[in-house]
Amino acid sequence: MSRPISKRTRRTSVVVNYLSLVLLVVFFIFVEYGVWKYFAWTGVLIAGALFVMTFHQVYYRTGLWRFVHTPAARLDEREIQVVYRSLQYSYGLYAVVCLTYIFVLSLVIRFSFPLLTDEGHFSFGFAMLMGLIYLSHILPASIIAWKEREVFVGPIDDVDELDVGKSDLDA
Repeated sequence: MSRPISKRTRRTSVVVNYLSLVLLVVFFIFVEYGVWKYFAWTGVLIAGALFVMTFHQVYYRTGLWRFVHTPAARLDEREIQVVYRSLQYSYGLYAVVCLTYIFVLSLVIRFSFPLLTDEGHFSFGFAMLMGLIYLSHILPASIIAWKEREVFVGPIDDVDELDVGKSDLDA
């Protein structure tokens, strides 16, 4: 059984995870537009590695990813309240982020900034869409990692607890 991760370490990992996500999107845009191509590919690789490491540290190892995606029937009352509060905060924040993105994108389109790559791709929207999809899934777990005093719901590899691969016929 693993030890819980301290609140300071979780907060640092959450911040680094989001910063690496932003860098990953920015470097991906640079690669698509052909700006500083070799530097951008190096940035994609470094930001991607940092992104995966911090995801594993704070979301996978603690089980937060699984915790926020667990059906309510399998949680006790306190856990339901924690997940509900995190969903409430995160989707409010997510709405603000999405509306800001739509506003900025409409300004970019309105003032006719060049958005197409040399190959004719609209990469700015695709890179941001990848980031927004990730953000929608991980933001509730980030709120829990940031706010809760202690977070330890167990390793995600605990097959017995997850009932992975078991059916009602096995009982």
